[in-house]
Amino acid sequence: MRRLLFIALAALLLMTGCAASPAAEPAGRPVIVLVDLSGSTAAVASTYRQQAQTIINSLKGGEHLLVLPISSSSLTATAAVDLRFPAYRRFTTNEFTHGRAMKKARDEALAKVDAMLTAPRTESARRTAIIDGLLQAQDLLGGQPGTICIISDMVEDSDLARFEALTDEAIPTLLETIGSRKPAFPAGTKVHVAGLSAAGNYLEPARVLTIRRFWEAFFAEAGAELIGYGPEFHNLK
Repeated sequence: MRRLLFIALAALLLMTGCAASPAAEPAGRPVIVLVDLSGSTAAVASTYRQQAQTIINSLKGGEHLLVLPISSSSLTATAAVDLRFPAYRRFTTNEFTHGRAMKKARDEALAKVDAMLTAPRTESARRTAIIDGLLQAQDLLGGQPGTICIISDMVEDSDLARFEALTDEAIPTLLETIGSRKPAFPAGTKVHVAGLSAAGNYLEPARVLTIRRFWEAFFAEAGAELIGYGPEFHNLK
């Protein structure tokens, strides 16, 4: 009898101990930022820096921030920023400590963005492979929905297409031609675009609108929701 009582008590203690163990940290929502470093955007680098700061300041904690350059080598580019922001938990996190940790992470991320934007432009920055950058973003999401922010004039200039000559009639054929290089984003992925002011310097408004129509169709086929598309970021959620 005593032996059975001892076994029951040990089992109860074991179960209580397991229940009291802290749960594993949930993975933060990925936030992937693609920054256009092509020659056509060099004059607006300071504006692009402000837009990157807007994204960084919008983070509340728990996110995994990755910032990648858009260039001729977008598909193989390494992340200029790869940081996990500290999560905030209502009943266990000290608000003051969390605020300090968030400021440190924001400062580190912005410093790395500054270094990327001010580095000498290499030969790889001659062209603009946005679609390849989005294909890499798909891989970095790891099968979970995330937020993709693109800081670019959205003028693709790669082996796939040159948008300076894009027409409305060519959009369906181009979408079909892209084929396997079109990403397939997890359901719930949201896309925000800012930086179109650079395109306004050398493209007519009609061409800018045609390019926008391409991207609206592209993201719809890729399974992502295009939340905003314009010169600035709005409603970053």
